[in-house]
Amino acid sequence: MNLSRLLLPVVLLSMLSVFASPGAWCAEVARSAPASATPDAPEEEDDEYAQPSVKDPLERYNRAMFKFNDRVMRLGLRPFIRGYERVVPARVRRGVVSFYDNVKMPVRLAACLLQGKADRASAEVSKFALNTTVGLGGWVKVSDHFAPLRVPEEDIGQALGSWGLPPGPFIVLPLLGPANPREIVGRVGDYVLSPTTWDRGSFVPERLEIMEGLSDEWQLTVSALDTVSSFPELLATYEALMNASVDPYVAFRNGFLQYREAAIRK
Repeated sequence: MNLSRLLLPVVLLSMLSVFASPGAWCAEVARSAPASATPDAPEEEDDEYAQPSVKDPLERYNRAMFKFNDRVMRLGLRPFIRGYERVVPARVRRGVVSFYDNVKMPVRLAACLLQGKADRASAEVSKFALNTTVGLGGWVKVSDHFAPLRVPEEDIGQALGSWGLPPGPFIVLPLLGPANPREIVGRVGDYVLSPTTWDRGSFVPERLEIMEGLSDEWQLTVSALDTVSSFPELLATYEALMNASVDPYVAFRNGFLQYREAAIRK
């Protein structure tokens, strides 16, 4: 059977990167779901996740797209995730997540340098060296055992926010989920800086084009596995939030904005 036909479902599912990138915010939304579900929750001065100012002029469209994405999640993605969990052992799934996290060090390093966070940039380089060598290419996240190397993750969207670039209006993208103009630009930057996209014609020197030589099918496999590897954990928090929220749309919107603004301030 043609390999591209076998990979097509995986590639399509990998497009649903709202559930994998950026994934950390989803867990934070679930943690504070009851409060986030209330649009006018009062702001607390010392609360790291205090309610931000919400610009949602596209709410009618956003709610419709949120429902569409939820339907795709429940009818298309959930069965795939359950099958992935049954076939791939938990230890292997954790290893895959750690491997891709290690590979994406250039994204975090660039974001740290753009914000002038030299100490975190140094920690990222040390993490990469340790996990790549002792951690068997990143399969084992050895750096978690060293407190100085457990630094907050950075990305280009956070760097743009730290420069004072306003987020713009909230928008729910088809398949890609919650975003705003600043985050869209940041995700493009993350994509360009990720080594999994370093192919012929990319901005990196030829010797760093690690994807060069792979067929289109295998390049798609690498990208798809990167996204799919994070799905099981995110499905659990997604379903918990959907079940706990009075208004899931508001919970997701406010939680996403709260988490991103808090990440910028760290």
